[in-house]
This record gives sequence, structure tokens and C-alpha cells, in this order.
Amino acid sequence: MKNVPISDELFNRVMKYQEDKSLEAFEPVAKRMMGIYDLSPTQEKKIMLIGEAGVGKSTIRQTFFNYDDPKKLLENSLEPTRGVENFNYIMSDINLLVLDTAGQEIEELLEKEPEMHFSDVDAVIYVVDASKYQQENMKIYDLLYRINKIAKFYSPEVKISLYLHKIDLIKEDAVKTFKFRANSRHKGYELTEKIEIPMFFTSIEKEFIKQLELAFLNLFYL
Repeated sequence: MKNVPISDELFNRVMKYQEDKSLEAFEPVAKRMMGIYDLSPTQEKKIMLIGEAGVGKSTIRQTFFNYDDPKKLLENSLEPTRGVENFNYIMSDINLLVLDTAGQEIEELLEKEPEMHFSDVDAVIYVVDASKYQQENMKIYDLLYRINKIAKFYSPEVKISLYLHKIDLIKEDAVKTFKFRANSRHKGYELTEKIEIPMFFTSIEKEFIKQLELAFLNLFYL
């Protein structure tokens, strides 16, 4: 079981992010994040990382939960995940189980063994390679629809998120346009399906790491 601390830097970022909200209401959350309440885990959460092979699911997990050096992860490719690998962490007062799934086995996960993995899951993070989003958006949203339907069948209160990962691969002068088009397309999907699925632009590159941190905190605290 790995203890995952919340850094002062991250705390300050979230406080700034929350400045338009009631500080009084946010204070208990902030204290919990900072470990001011010295408590054993009082709640359990289960999250799943799902997506095609090579989109960066495992590097996301190792960056956020293991505090591995993102630069080294970028320089040295990880071995592909096989099946479903389970990882336990303690995050403040949360006993957290992270399911890191194999991209090559998505169909088996969704069709052959859904109850085993989607039961009692609190959050599912669908990770997509941002550089392929424009060309493969129909395929991406078809899979998102299936993930959402299956996950909510077995866990009605589950939170689904879409991460357009490796946003650093989008050319700098095209990022603004890319985000505008992606947000517009995503809003259209939400309106059509009458659902709300938060979408985040993420990367483990230093200049984008803040967005990844906030995306994860959205699952637990915000």
C-alpha cells in the first residue's frame, strides 16, 4: 500500500483554482488534502484507467500516484500492461484501488468480463491520444458511449472522465484551435446523449502537468 501525499505546491494550486468558491466550504477538503487530519483511511475508492494501447495510461498512474519522474518516463517506454493490473494507494483518508487495463484487451474487458471489473467502480478514466482525436473522434465516442453504458449498468454512481492525453504533441500554434474544436465536438456529444462527461487536456510534460493534477483532483475533492 503506497501513501500518496499532497504537496504544498499542489495545495496552493487548488486553493487558487478554488478562489471563486467559498473558502469556508472548501476548508475541510483542504485540510484533508494536507494531511492535517491524521486519520487512517475512512473511505475506499476504485478507479479504472481504460484506453487503447500506447495512449499513456500507465505513465499517468506512475506520475500521479508513484511520483515517478515524468522526464524519465518519457525517455524510457514502459512495458505494455497485460490484462488488468491492480494497484493500491493511500491518498490522505482514501484507500484507493487503481485498475490499469491493457489497451489490447478493451473488447474482452467490455464484453466478456464487465461485471468483474466495473462493479463498485467509483470512476472510469478513458484516456485518448490527443494527436489522434481529430481523425478518430467517431471511434472514440463510440467507445466512450459503450464504456459509459456498461460502467453505469454495474455502478450507477460512477464518474466518467475523458482525458485527451499527450496534448504536448499538438503543435504549439494549433493548440488553441484544437481545444476549441474538441470542446465544441464534445459539448455536441453531451447534448445529443443527454449526459455530462468532463473532458481534460492532459500530459505528463512539465508545462502541462498542472492540468493532469486538476483532472485527478476532480475525482476526489473538487
